[in-house]
Amino acid sequence: MTLRLFSPRHFCLSLALALLAGCASVPAPDVRRNAVLDGSHQVVAGDGSREGIDAQPLEADGAPQAVIRRGTGSMINRSAAAAAAPSLANAGNGTATFNFEGESVHAVVKAILGDMLGQNYVIAPGVQGTVTLATPKPVSSAQALNLLEMVLGWNNARMVYSGGRYNIVAADQALAGTVAPSTAPAASARGFEVRVVPLQYISATEMKKVLEPYARPNAIVNVDSGRNVITLGGTRSELENYLRTVEIFDVDWLSGMSVGVFPIQTGKAEQVAADLEKVFGEQSKTPSAGMFRFLPLENANAVLVITPQARYLDQIQQWLERIDSAGGSARLFSYELRYIKAKDLAERLAEAFANENGRSGRNSRSSLAPGATQMELGSRDSNTNTNTIPGAGSNGDGSGRAGLEGSLNLPQREPGNASFSLEVQG
Repeated sequence: MTLRLFSPRHFCLSLALALLAGCASVPAPDVRRNAVLDGSHQVVAGDGSREGIDAQPLEADGAPQAVIRRGTGSMINRSAAAAAAPSLANAGNGTATFNFEGESVHAVVKAILGDMLGQNYVIAPGVQGTVTLATPKPVSSAQALNLLEMVLGWNNARMVYSGGRYNIVAADQALAGTVAPSTAPAASARGFEVRVVPLQYISATEMKKVLEPYARPNAIVNVDSGRNVITLGGTRSELENYLRTVEIFDVDWLSGMSVGVFPIQTGKAEQVAADLEKVFGEQSKTPSAGMFRFLPLENANAVLVITPQARYLDQIQQWLERIDSAGGSARLFSYELRYIKAKDLAERLAEAFANENGRSGRNSRSSLAPGATQMELGSRDSNTNTNTIPGAGSNGDGSGRAGLEGSLNLPQREPGNASFSLEVQG
């Protein structure tokens, strides 16, 4: 039997080939300045598994994007507002004419309710007043009843149908025990009645504010915020006007509002929102006063802008950029490293930046981004306990910071044999 022995030369050669084959299977980490961080980028760890780098949506310069939702801009029901108002012109052929000159309310009630319509009626003792009324053109029964309701209203009186008769009472006594809420159409009203109106989009409290300028005193009987309903009282023509007003303003105003969330890079969201409120808020005394609402989102350091005009969001975004860019103070950031020792990386970066500054001149800063400040790194800057490395910068450092953090979170080849590739671009 022949025994063959490997010489030391053959053994070293075989070991070198094995090491080269092992290194070729693992990609070398690439550390770059101004690297673009992609949220879909994946790296291969030492065990072969793939890891995704969670990244906030970034613009081309690395800053978080503004989120804008543009509404319809429609704050009222335009079709209801453009419709013709209800009219009694086609209520039938006119058969009667009236000519009252300073007559008492009692005489007018007798002429219309008793003589023309043949209805039973009762007049309360407190109802008094005089009436002047002329109808050269003949009026129908419905038109005559409408005229009587109008005349009684002028004299602070109401006509309530109850028990098969019309009760003519003072306005402040019309509700007490004589009428009950209803959801019937306003056209079916006989005299003074009450309607319960359920609201879909607008709150009952806000609808009360909308109706008050158009309604008679005490026309808004009740506001129920819990059920989001409003109760209205009036004659047929008054109820028709109230319900039409409700239809115009009870719209999905939230879908009409435009909303934008704008991140702040250098300043504080609370201060920026306060500055915008002074310029565009309700107290600004400008034509756009009240068109905006500015709410600071402190956790996200962003400003929430709400406006009914979608085009205003673009202009507000420009103002935000102007205000935000005015704050150029330096800020301190800490980058947590996953695969590289902070001390080693600090020395590598210090060497890379020193070489770059040496090529471009000792006092030159042409390699820095606009608005960025020069940074010096060394082994003393790293924190070996937390494996973090600090960095200082101002307004223009957003993209460099995100690219630096994403590019450094790459796996090493083998413990103790890690190598770094630094590419410095001027």
